[in-house]
Amino acid sequence: MGRLQDKVSILTGAGSGLGRAGAEIFAREGALVGCVDLDGAAAEQTAATIVAGGGRAIGLRADVTDSGAVARAFDRVRSAFGPIEVLFCNAGIAGAGSATEITEELWDRVIAVDLKSVWLCARQAMPDMLERGAGSIINTASVGGLVGVGRILPYAAAKGGVIAMTRQMAVDFGHLALFLASDEASWITGVAIPVDGGYTAA
Repeated sequence: MGRLQDKVSILTGAGSGLGRAGAEIFAREGALVGCVDLDGAAAEQTAATIVAGGGRAIGLRADVTDSGAVARAFDRVRSAFGPIEVLFCNAGIAGAGSATEITEELWDRVIAVDLKSVWLCARQAMPDMLERGAGSIINTASVGGLVGVGRILPYAAAKGGVIAMTRQMAVDFGHLALFLASDEASWITGVAIPVDGGYTAA
């Protein structure tokens, strides 16, 4: 039995990078995985790799900045596997530039992908978790949301927002919804945990 045995999980940004690696790890630990990405072919490839290895997964194309697309993707996972138990919000894009360098279009896009999408996905998953009285939401933030890093204004603003929103969701729902996936972490909730090799400690 894996640490996430039979837990219905959704990972955004699962077509590549950290999202894909997370989806594969979740599957190896027994999770039933919905792999969501704007690149549908990449999401399906992640799912196919999981299935080829004996796991259970489906790949889904969705623009996570679109509430309707998010709702449809989550409904497909529910139809395939059941109520959502774990949500890993990992979709994100970079946003370079200072306040005088960036365009309004870049600002809007980065905030939508890196911040708004986290809320849209959490809003879809939470009813399932609240009904069960348990669940896990993991949101990928950044060092840039904790300390100043040169010329990444929209990205830093979005990731700082993710940290604050995660904290707020813990305050509002922490007596039901946990914020790390396995039962081993059931006492960790509502905190930003830097995974940065000691960068912020220095």
